[in-house]
Amino acid sequence: MQTLKAKRNDPLVDFSRSPHAAVRPVPLSSVELTGFWGRRGAINREAAIPHGLRMLEETGGIEAFEIAAGASQAALRGFVYRDSDLYKWLEAAAYAGVRETETIIRKIAAAQTADGYVNTSFANENSSKRFTNLAVNHEIYCAGHLIQAGIAQSRARCEDSLLDIAKKFADFLYAEFGPEGHVGTGGHPVAEMALVELFRHIGDQKYLDLAHRFIEARGRGVLGGKEYLQDHAPFLNQKAAVGHAVRALYLYAGAADYYLESGDEQYLGTLETLYEDVKQKTYLTGGIGARHEGEAFGEPYELPDSRAYAETCAVIASMMWNWRMFAATAHPKYLDDIEIAMYNGFLSGMSAYGLSYFYVNPLASSGGHQRQPWYDCACCPPNIYRTIASIKGMFFAQNRTDLYCNFYDACSIETQNLKLKMQTDYPASGSVSICVESITDFRLHLRIPSWSREAKISWDHRSATAPPGFFTVENPKNVQIEFAMSPEFVFTHPRIGDKAALRRGPIIYCAESIDNPGCDIDDLCLNPDNPISTSQPGPDSIPRLKASARSYDASPDLYQFQQPKTQPEEIAINAVPYYSWANRGPGKMRVWFPICR
Repeated sequence: MQTLKAKRNDPLVDFSRSPHAAVRPVPLSSVELTGFWGRRGAINREAAIPHGLRMLEETGGIEAFEIAAGASQAALRGFVYRDSDLYKWLEAAAYAGVRETETIIRKIAAAQTADGYVNTSFANENSSKRFTNLAVNHEIYCAGHLIQAGIAQSRARCEDSLLDIAKKFADFLYAEFGPEGHVGTGGHPVAEMALVELFRHIGDQKYLDLAHRFIEARGRGVLGGKEYLQDHAPFLNQKAAVGHAVRALYLYAGAADYYLESGDEQYLGTLETLYEDVKQKTYLTGGIGARHEGEAFGEPYELPDSRAYAETCAVIASMMWNWRMFAATAHPKYLDDIEIAMYNGFLSGMSAYGLSYFYVNPLASSGGHQRQPWYDCACCPPNIYRTIASIKGMFFAQNRTDLYCNFYDACSIETQNLKLKMQTDYPASGSVSICVESITDFRLHLRIPSWSREAKISWDHRSATAPPGFFTVENPKNVQIEFAMSPEFVFTHPRIGDKAALRRGPIIYCAESIDNPGCDIDDLCLNPDNPISTSQPGPDSIPRLKASARSYDASPDLYQFQQPKTQPEEIAINAVPYYSWANRGPGKMRVWFPICR
C-alpha cells in the first residue's frame, strides 16, 4: 500500500523520518482551516502579528540589532532575552504568510559576528561577557528561537537567509559546547527542541548530539543546582515537575524530540512519569503554573483560582510537549490535553480582536486583571502568534496509509492521493461531516474526545457508537459524527476543595459580573441538583449557559461558628466561555463556585 504523500514537506514538527515516531506529521501546506481556528488565524494574521511588529519597533526590539551592528548609537532597551521575541515574531510571520521580513533579517545578519555569534545584549563592548552566566543571560535560549524561526522561514517560504544565520550560530554553539568544548547548558530550555529540529531539517548529526549534551548537562551543577533552572537533578532522575513551569515544559518537549530520534526508553519512561505528575498540577483550563513566585509548579492539587499564574507561555509549552508525546505513542490522551488547553487556557491569552494579551490566566478575578497591549517581558504575545499561525499542523497526523483526525474544525486537507473536506461549526455544536476522495486504500482514525463519553458515527450506510479514543473506519467516502454537547458540572478533587464549574464539550465556562447584575458572584454557590440550560449564543456562536445558584447570607464576620446558610431563592448564573472573558471591560470573574449544601 502507498504512503499518503504530501505536495510539500513543511510540517510543524518534522518527525516524518524519526525512527521512533508512532505517527507522521501532515504538512502545514496540506491543511486549510476555515472555521473557528480559521477565523482566529485571520485575526492573528491581519491584526495581531502587525500589532506585534509595531510594538517590537516601539520598544527597541528591532533597533537592538542596529545597535549590535554598529548602525545606531542608541541605548539598548528591554531585557537580556529581547532577541527571542523578534525571533518568535519571525516564526509566526513565516507560518502566517507575512512577507515583510527581509529588512529585519538583513539587520540580524548585520549583527552576526564572523564566528557566527549573534546576540544584541553581548555585542560590541559587551562581547567579553559571552557565556559568562549561562543561568541568567539567555544566550542559548535566544539561539534556540533563532533556529526555530530560521527553520520556519525555510519550510514555509523556501527561503534560507534566516536559516543560514541560525545554522552559523548553531555551529558556534557546537564548537563551544560540543565534545571539544565545555559542559554547559542554557538556563532557559528551548534550544534542545530547536537543535533536534535543525538535525531533522538539515540532517547533520552534530545538532542532535548537541541537543543531547544540553539535556544531559542538567543536574550537574553548571547552573547552580536550582529547581527554577531545571538543574536540581539529571533529567533521567527527575520524578516530579518542579521549578519554572515554562522552562520545565520546554525541556520535556526537547527530551521527547530526542526520544523520537534516539529511541532511548529511559527518556520515554521519564517523560511518562513526569506527565502523570503534571496532570495533578494542571488547571481545568489546561493552564499550568500555580505560583507567582518563580512562575512555578506547585505541589499536586495546589491550584489556587485568583492566584493562579498559568502563564500563557506555559500552556503553549504544554501543547508542544503533548504533541511530541502523541507523536511518540499515538495515544489520544495527549490530544485531549491539547484540545482543552487550546480552547481555554491558551485562547484566553489573546483578546477577541488580537490587540491585547494576558501574561497570566487566573480562574477568578476581582476585576483588576485586564489584558495589556504589550509587556516589558513580551514573551507571550509572539508565542501566541506563532502558535495560532501553525496550529493547523496538529489537526491531522498520518502513518503509512492511516490518517488521524485529531481535532475538528471546518477545514480541508489535500495530499497527492487524498482530499478530505470537513464541515462543522465545532465547538458550537458537535455535528461533524467529512467527505473523502482517495485514490488509495486508507484508514481514517477519528478521535473521540474524553469529555464526549461516546459519539454516534455513521459512514457509507453503516453506523456505530464509539467511546473515547480513536474510532477507525476503512476507505470511507462520507462520515457523520455527532458528539453529545450537553452542558455538565465538573467537580474538584477533595484536596482542591468542594467546588463545581460548568463545561460544554471542550469549552470551560466562567461567570462574569457584567452578565450577572444585581448580585455579587463571589457570594454565590452552585446548585448541581438542578440542570444546566443553554441560552442565546455568545462568542463564535457558542451557547451561553445558565445554572442554578443561591446566595449566601451576608455576614460581616470573617469567621463564624455555624455553617453559613444560603437564601432559599434560586438565582440563575449566566456563564460564557472562559476564553472570552475580560473582552467587555473590567469586572469580576469566576470559574469555580462553592457547592450549595
